[in-house]
Amino acid sequence: MPKINSVCKADLILFSVQVALIFVVVCTSLINLTFGYGNQNLWTVVLTSSLGYVMPNPKIKIDEVLKDPKSIKGIEINN
Repeated sequence: MPKINSVCKADLILFSVQVALIFVVVCTSLINLTFGYGNQNLWTVVLTSSLGYVMPNPKIKIDEVLKDPKSIKGIEINN
């Protein structure tokens, strides 16, 4: 079983490499879009896809809904 420190270090290395690669992709896309090199549609898709990869997924706060289901407007709850 691996030690916790080695797992944390591996996660940190993986995160750092992913952020560095996304940074390179975003910079390359912006440069190519700015100067008009290559296919504009391709670089737009690459840029938006990489930004979508970095952005966190939206989450619904289920706990608040479960505590007070009447707080949701437009939904009738029959008990």
